[in-house]
Amino acid sequence: MEKRRQAKHCPDRYKELNKSIKQKCTEAKEEWLNQKCDTRDQKHITKNTKEMFQEINEIAGKRKSGPARSCIKDKDGKLLIEKNEVLNRWAEYIEDLFQDDRQDKPHIEKPIEGPPILKDEVRKAMKMMNHGRAAGPDGITIEALIALGEWGISQITDLLNMIYDNGEIPQEMCKSVFIMLPKKEGATECSLHRTISLMSHLTKLLLRIIMTRIRGKLRPEISNNQFSFVEDRGGKLMGKKKTWAQILLLDPVPGIVFNSTPPIAPAVARLDYTIVYL
Repeated sequence: MEKRRQAKHCPDRYKELNKSIKQKCTEAKEEWLNQKCDTRDQKHITKNTKEMFQEINEIAGKRKSGPARSCIKDKDGKLLIEKNEVLNRWAEYIEDLFQDDRQDKPHIEKPIEGPPILKDEVRKAMKMMNHGRAAGPDGITIEALIALGEWGISQITDLLNMIYDNGEIPQEMCKSVFIMLPKKEGATECSLHRTISLMSHLTKLLLRIIMTRIRGKLRPEISNNQFSFVEDRGGKLMGKKKTWAQILLLDPVPGIVFNSTPPIAPAVARLDYTIVYL
């Protein structure tokens, strides 16, 4: 290393020494990896799984993350250490991050009433919910709701219908717990953290039912030629295994001409640019 530093003003000599150093480093690394692999194999043979996985983590370059920091910087860059100051700073950051700048909601005088929520809608929404997710502030998970069986579905349906008719969601179901995950170790800036929120699974259930109803209203308004961000559309139809070319054969679009006819699949298409870009 010292010889390479001294040869900095001689390009040819410097390149030669640099190449030699890199080669020796590669050989040393290869030897070290072989030794670690041999050690790992020995730990595997002796069934010492704890030390075996420690060797694997060392080879893979994994390191244990340091303890979570309890300090954060404010807007002016001042480091906050006191618990109350840190919590107030996070509350300020979250409020700015999710600030709603939209105008006030329009006042609708005409009463709008929808059909009551059915038990089948609750069952379908519960099946669509992801399992193994953390509970919200109420501590109730979707697995606990499913375990209640038909009695639970009946009670949940009555509760959701009560909320749906009144138009007011209880404050307990509106609360969310925000968790800050640092993007890198030792982060003290709020912007260097990811925010995830834990909300009530009952609230998720209600929102999923409403979203399904909205999709049912919007689906007839979507063009048959819309393939992106539409359920059962795209490169392949889920379950039906149809390609976009086969769909266009059934519902032609101006400017797309096919060189093959059904039932040959996949169909090869060519674009008539004089029509497509008119």
